[in-house]
Amino acid sequence: MTKATQQGGFEMERIRVLLVDDDPEIVDCLAEALTSQGFNVYGVTSLAKALEWLEQNTVDLVITDSQGMLKDRNDLLPMMEEIRRITAVPVILMTDAIKENQIPEFLQQGFAAVLIKVATLKDLYEAIRKPFRTKFTVLVVNDCQTALETTAELIETFGYSAATAKDGQEAWEMVKKNPPNLVFTSDSMPRLSGPVLLEKMKASADDTISDIPVILYGTWATVNEIRLREQGFAVVLQKPAKAETIKDALISVLGC
Repeated sequence: MTKATQQGGFEMERIRVLLVDDDPEIVDCLAEALTSQGFNVYGVTSLAKALEWLEQNTVDLVITDSQGMLKDRNDLLPMMEEIRRITAVPVILMTDAIKENQIPEFLQQGFAAVLIKVATLKDLYEAIRKPFRTKFTVLVVNDCQTALETTAELIETFGYSAATAKDGQEAWEMVKKNPPNLVFTSDSMPRLSGPVLLEKMKASADDTISDIPVILYGTWATVNEIRLREQGFAVVLQKPAKAETIKDALISVLGC
């Protein structure tokens, strides 16, 4: 991945994508859409050009079409083998050559995702980001055990790794021992509130701690959003929030 803009002191990484489609207009349109989402995109118009490009360059993920480049669906797996001969990065297949009930077969053969061409851009963005989320650890902080477990499980369904702390003090000790990529904290807690936890992190002389982005998830969060953002929170979320809102917040900070 390549480094990108900073959010809340955290330097995000851009996912490098090789886009393969025999239609130059589709390549251009998808490249523009993906670039707008923060991906670095390189486009080619044939499998031969893709293989040649991969021999000389490094990417994080390949998105390939099959229609117009292969004779039939029986050539899909040999195509995957050709790509695998050069790189082990995730490969997303966009195709009209197979039916939905055949998707599991191709996932078992190593494709990271298979999208039928009626899929939305949002489906594509999610398919690109998900394989990279396991490298990110989100520390969830909440003094309510039920809320703590529920939030951690939700974050794991998005593909991230989650660690938990029952209050700000426990979170502070965990951050010092094993810094996460992001802290997702409640506001009011009996031992070290979310804002005080952030203050301690920002005051740390260790950049690996002071640069960790922190999302505040609180009951009165939006009422004090301007002050909290000025304090240094990367994102301020109001309780309760929909799962999609939480996922969007994580993506906006981690870039994935």
